[in-house]
Amino acid sequence: MKAFAHMSIKRKLIVITMLINIITLLAASVFFAANEVSSLRKAMIRDYSVLAKLIAANSVVYLTFFDSENAEKNITALSVEAHVTVAAVY
Repeated sequence: MKAFAHMSIKRKLIVITMLINIITLLAASVFFAANEVSSLRKAMIRDYSVLAKLIAANSVVYLTFFDSENAEKNITALSVEAHVTVAAVY
């Protein structure tokens, strides 16, 4: 603090302004990062919900007629999605 006390007014104003700018930029960056993570999660939930509804709608016929071979083919369409590791029809 002694170094700050011996600075000129001009330097003190520059330091204070720089500190305020740094704090503001950090706060904005944290907000934008949190917003991006939230948006990504919502988009993933929406995408996988649509995918699950589509697979379910296509599987109704196979389940009605106990056609396990075509139901399995319907499920293998999920192999395109990298994040889907396991899928089953009951």
